[in-house]
Amino acid sequence: MKPTPVETVVNEVVDRPEISVVIPVYNEIENVEALAADVWGALQPLGKSFEVILVDDGSRDGTADALRKIAAERPGARVVLLRRNFGQTAALSAGFDHARGRVIITMDADLQNDLATCRSCSPVSSRATTSWRGGGWTGRIRS
Repeated sequence: MKPTPVETVVNEVVDRPEISVVIPVYNEIENVEALAADVWGALQPLGKSFEVILVDDGSRDGTADALRKIAAERPGARVVLLRRNFGQTAALSAGFDHARGRVIITMDADLQNDLATCRSCSPVSSRATTSWRGGGWTGRIRS
């Protein structure tokens, strides 16, 4: 069953960003502020337009309120709130449904990803034409 968001909070900057970062979040109240600081800190120096889609997968610890605050304060934030816990795969799918970027990057909310790798995405993204849209993979990656 595909989850239907109960709420979407958006702080848009551009209609079609170059980069979408999709982050599923579940009971991460302790991490979301640091996560936001790290993600925006890594993406802003790239000089590319971006959006960060934070998908709350039915958290019960106050994460949803913290994400709403992030969406109000950070340009490019998009928050998708699911009504219950559907799991990481469904949360990623909901994030993909809301992503508008030419390139989609996924990461976890537990601060385990090395955001310095975002800098190396820039050259690759100009060759990447693969995307998930409408229920299937389209395009390919050219070398």
